[in-house]
Amino acid sequence: MKKTSILLVVCLVAAVTASAQAWRGVGRLHGTVVDQDGKPVQGAKIILKSVKGSDTGPAPIVTDAKGRWQAGGLIGGQWNIDVEAEGFLVRKMSANVSEIERLAPPMKITLDPAPPPAPVQEQAAEPAQETIQVGGVEISPEIAQALEAANTFMKAEKWKEAATEYEKAIAVLTENQQLKFALARAYYGSGELKKAVGLLQQVYDADTGNITAATLLANMLIEDGQLDAGKKVLSAMPEGSVTDPVVFINVGILFVNKNKPDDAYTYFDRAVQIAPEVPASYYYRALASLQLKKMKEARADLQKVIELAPDSSEAKDAKELLAQMK
Repeated sequence: MKKTSILLVVCLVAAVTASAQAWRGVGRLHGTVVDQDGKPVQGAKIILKSVKGSDTGPAPIVTDAKGRWQAGGLIGGQWNIDVEAEGFLVRKMSANVSEIERLAPPMKITLDPAPPPAPVQEQAAEPAQETIQVGGVEISPEIAQALEAANTFMKAEKWKEAATEYEKAIAVLTENQQLKFALARAYYGSGELKKAVGLLQQVYDADTGNITAATLLANMLIEDGQLDAGKKVLSAMPEGSVTDPVVFINVGILFVNKNKPDDAYTYFDRAVQIAPEVPASYYYRALASLQLKKMKEARADLQKVIELAPDSSEAKDAKELLAQMK
């Protein structure tokens, strides 16, 4: 029987919707997208959505031959960034935009390769009815339709509807890790944090070297109050596997929200170590130092913020804090 293997790719990128005016400002973001070997990724799609601007943003931006991209006319505040490219896993991150600091440092975004599709298995036999396979497992047309519907719902950020369709598929594709990751993301988006953690834990346990799954699992565990478990996942990540300081800044903020300034300081410090040119890392580390009453360290970091970006909003806040500390 001849079998055709169709890989139904799980799309995790949220579609850009709503009014275009809410996100407009005078800020700017720019950078490069590279693969794990540091080679530029041409044609990567950058999707920007402003948290402050009602979750809206400009049209997707595509990287050039050198992996470069830039976006202008952005409102100040936090922006969520999705990066997708053919042959790579979707990268989700965030960044702060300042409408005062026009020369923000470039962002270097590294993409992890997507797992290769399952090989097509062909047998010499008489022509027969074509079947549908996902990861080497034969599925019915109804399950294939459920997967396609789920992908569409994910793009529209209809998390509950996506979860319902993915649940139909996972009843058949019980060991498909990519599907588990997608369903965990849908659960998280719909507010079912416990379900999301449980499913993503299975993905991580199957491949502890999956940095994307490890980072997301650590964040979910900490948000769920499982602080020690979250720290255990983070500590198991290989040295140098995280190159984006925003990963550790976000983890530090989660610990601040849990009133754990010691842990927050640890991860803000790691952000400084991997990107010493980013002023936000010093600013957040200074705030943690103030909570811990480490006044000398706080002053040094606040001065560093002013030195690196004297016209930024962080520098303005740093000057005010220094004046209060005198």
